Amino acid sequence: MNYEIPFCCPILSPRYFLSCLICPCLISSILYSKIFRNQSMTIFPLICVPFAAYNIRRYVQTTLKYGEHPEKSFLKSFCCCFSLTQDLHEMEANKIGVFKYYNEEPDLDNL
Repeated sequence: MNYEIPFCCPILSPRYFLSCLICPCLISSILYSKIFRNQSMTIFPLICVPFAAYNIRRYVQTTLKYGEHPEKSFLKSFCCCFSLTQDLHEMEANKIGVFKYYNEEPDLDNL
């Protein structure tokens, strides 16, 4: 199984691409903290964006059982804008990670 959007064409998910292009350190910090630390924010992903992107990428691949080799993931994570865009899109499409409890349609009866 592969990702829905290609690595070299992140513009297919414009919302995530623009947010990762403008501030990848903030996006990686929020994702890394929510997935691995269950906190709102941590310092490590702010400073070391490619390493945080690698951990996020490996999380998506192990959760969805994708067969990408770890060295290939490591090289792709240095283009952190593309990698984070691709991983965010996959998390939203498959409802994992930060989108695990994300509901697109609010239940109007409970409002």
